[in-house]
Amino acid sequence: MEIRRHGINATHDAVVADMVAQRDAARRRKDYEEADRLRAALQVQGVALDDTHEETRWVMTRPSSDYP
Repeated sequence: MEIRRHGINATHDAVVADMVAQRDAARRRKDYEEADRLRAALQVQGVALDDTHEETRWVMTRPSSDYP
């Protein structure tokens, strides 16, 4: 899995990458409830996911100035 990084800063990228990895693991276990929960948590933070067969890509959907 390759994760595309387009976040606010390196710390943010690391947190998002960890959440994406947890979501990918949940999907592999077929724990779709957990995968959906993680996707929703990322969306609240302005992160959009794009799942492909080879990787999960993510991008910020709103400017960093929108964050607390």
